[in-house]
Amino acid sequence: MGIIDPQTNNQLNMKISIIFMILLLNAFTMSFAGTSPHKLEMSFVREVYPSSKGARLSNGDLLFKNGEDRHSEGIVVGYSYDQVTNREWGDLSSYYILVDTQWKYEFEAELYDSDRIEISTDTKFKFLAPIIQNESNFAISAISGLDIQLNGPQINDNHLVGHIGIQFEQLIPGDFGRFSLIFSAESARYFYELDDESILEQTNLDREFADHVGNGNLFTAEIKFNNTENIVKMSLSKLKANDERQKLSNYTKNIYQISWLKNLSNTTDCGAEFSTVSHDYLPAALVFDDELFTVKILCFKKF
Repeated sequence: MGIIDPQTNNQLNMKISIIFMILLLNAFTMSFAGTSPHKLEMSFVREVYPSSKGARLSNGDLLFKNGEDRHSEGIVVGYSYDQVTNREWGDLSSYYILVDTQWKYEFEAELYDSDRIEISTDTKFKFLAPIIQNESNFAISAISGLDIQLNGPQINDNHLVGHIGIQFEQLIPGDFGRFSLIFSAESARYFYELDDESILEQTNLDREFADHVGNGNLFTAEIKFNNTENIVKMSLSKLKANDERQKLSNYTKNIYQISWLKNLSNTTDCGAEFSTVSHDYLPAALVFDDELFTVKILCFKKF
């Protein structure tokens, strides 16, 4: 038995979220230095599982009310400390770090999951150490990182990926802005945990089939255009690994992302981000594809 009952816990989560939102809104009205690595984020997010539309359970009932796509909507607040993006090009004596943490509050979090908590977190750590850079703006760096997602999207309880490897980067300056081409290859270890309530309801699988863990390779490619007014970025990544827990097939995770930011002032950027994240594994624990489509409307404030 818990010390705090669910209703009290929900009320506490709501109060904490409101206080955090007030502090964040206050920060967005302040004037800060534009060269700082510190950034605050505030965004609205909508998440959809496209293949869930019209999905039915084994008894013929519609999986979701009125046959609608399974989705969630919420508010995201975040903080990042980013030395990597705007680091001093050509400085081989330093290392750079990135810390990016986001807190999402979901509206109607229990719409499809009776015991889902409204708050979820997504945190990324990255370390970059330049090794080689030549006069043609080509660089090779050692990189490592850790991605931690707790109480993630509706069918995803927890997801962790640790990775280490090498990154290749080419800068292409131009009259209208600067292009950046990045490719990385890393060794990785992951843990992916499905929500046991979802798989029990949909495919009648036990809790033991919810976890996937193993070792593999992570590949990432990114192209970014940056000028004084806009930042456009497209990226894709693929994690291919074994599955030590289920041992039925390999585990694959694909991420496709495109984003656009408009520079509104020396300290403020606003824009939109679109992404798809898919997980492939066996056994098939869901009656629809584990593929999430996300739309974010966001603003960043440097301080």
